Amino acid sequence: ALIRPGPIQGDMVHPYLRRRAGIEPVTYLHPTLEPILKRTLGVPIFQEQVMRIAIELADFTPSQADELRRAMGFRRYSPQMELLREQLHQGMDRRGIARPLQEQIITFLTAFGHYGFPESHSASFALLAYASAWFKVHHPALFTMCLINSQPMGFYSNATLVNDARHHGVECRPPDLRYSVWDCTLEPAKSGGRWEQALRIGLRCVKGLGKRARDRLEGARTKGPFTSIRDVVVRTGLSKDALVALSKSGAFDGFVEGGKRRDVLWAVLRAAQIPTEGVAQYGGAEREAVAFEPVGRAERIVADYRFTGLCTDGHPMEVFRPALDQRRVQTARGLEHIEDEAWVRVAGMAIVRQRPSTAKGFTFVSL
Repeated sequence: ALIRPGPIQGDMVHPYLRRRAGIEPVTYLHPTLEPILKRTLGVPIFQEQVMRIAIELADFTPSQADELRRAMGFRRYSPQMELLREQLHQGMDRRGIARPLQEQIITFLTAFGHYGFPESHSASFALLAYASAWFKVHHPALFTMCLINSQPMGFYSNATLVNDARHHGVECRPPDLRYSVWDCTLEPAKSGGRWEQALRIGLRCVKGLGKRARDRLEGARTKGPFTSIRDVVVRTGLSKDALVALSKSGAFDGFVEGGKRRDVLWAVLRAAQIPTEGVAQYGGAEREAVAFEPVGRAERIVADYRFTGLCTDGHPMEVFRPALDQRRVQTARGLEHIEDEAWVRVAGMAIVRQRPSTAKGFTFVSL
């Protein structure tokens, strides 16, 4: 209920945190408020507290208190709110509360009213946040798998989720038609002498595959795992575009010794008997051996991002970091050692851009 834009703008967050940390004392505008606000340290956090304040201090009925709660949600002028404001004054007059203090209490309530949140909603969100945090700490592979399988959702891309999992020690494995199904899955992995879980990227992450390709892949897998490129082509009947997308994503690599990306693509095209510019270039002789330039690490990382939106064992910034170091471009970790207010030069992949910009024309970008 508290860590949201409204409470931040209403200056309710820091007073609560300072009081919780024992930095400032817990105070109340009126003794009657103490039993209502004691467990939230004198700061109104829940809508139910506002309703109780109106009932206890101004003799409102529960129905009037609920009407007040709803009227407070409007930022614009409201005749109904003016009427309720006068009823608050009348009720507090009967309780002998001085007018200046009444004004403080009403201002206090009105400021809260623009962002009030029911306690039941707050508890639900808190439980979800706590459970998610627990899974992320204790089962990071499972946590990442579930997030990717639930896309599109949330704030971060699959690439960010996979990179974060790798930073927390999760082995991430690329899409592979020998093992991958449509969704991401978990596989056993040995780490430091003990068995843990590795994340296998599902075919859902391969760009260019739609519902038809998913149904064909899943239908074919029910008859057993794939054993070769030809086996995939024959049993799935996938289109040329789908086969090329899978090939360029690396999903066929395991079927070709060395897993060289260009050799794999050539083998897939031959297995599907698809005429290509490449075939014509080599005299139309598909059976002839063709020697391709190997794909370098940088090119493979870029290809993985282009065709799956992520990379399980690399990051595009690896390619640029040596040159950036020479230009004294800071890493994220290096920022910890920079003095406050110093100007720095940074570089990275843009993962989130704030849209639209702020009123003053600023745009926030997450790297």
